[in-house]
Amino acid sequence: MQFKSEQAQLLIGYGYDQSLPVYFKQFGGLFLGEYLAGDESSKLFTEVRKKLGAAYAIDATNYVNNSLFLISTGISKDKIAVASKAIKSGVGAVQAGKVDEDVFNKAKAALKRNYQISADRQDLILIQMLANALRGRDYTFEQRINDVKQFKMDKLIEFSQKLYFNESYCLK
Repeated sequence: MQFKSEQAQLLIGYGYDQSLPVYFKQFGGLFLGEYLAGDESSKLFTEVRKKLGAAYAIDATNYVNNSLFLISTGISKDKIAVASKAIKSGVGAVQAGKVDEDVFNKAKAALKRNYQISADRQDLILIQMLANALRGRDYTFEQRINDVKQFKMDKLIEFSQKLYFNESYCLK
């Protein structure tokens, strides 16, 4: 059966070396995801959704255990090529060291706020306890907040430079 949907799902995946330090992979990916697609002020949201009017939604997720940084967007079928180019250009800008300090600081504030909220959620506290038991060390939300505070733009750029375009899919 053929559906006449006007929306497609565009997935653009970047890989990176699994041997990178865990802290670097985790926080580099978190910051890049937040910087590119965290909220309405993020780089890809403003470029792909506001300027191009192409996306219904855009998200960037770091899968640390799989060494995969994935950008996904619900997009107008007629704007797949232009949106794909804009997304790759957005990642390329960070790789070239072009980071908007205001957007970076908003990403930092959002990540800090997320960890502050997490410290009050019983389900996330249990997940953190399980992760600590599996890793054999305690890592608190306060430590995560501190790590966010200490993360600098040069680390974001360095992480982005470790990414390599792996492949993309478009589901129509």
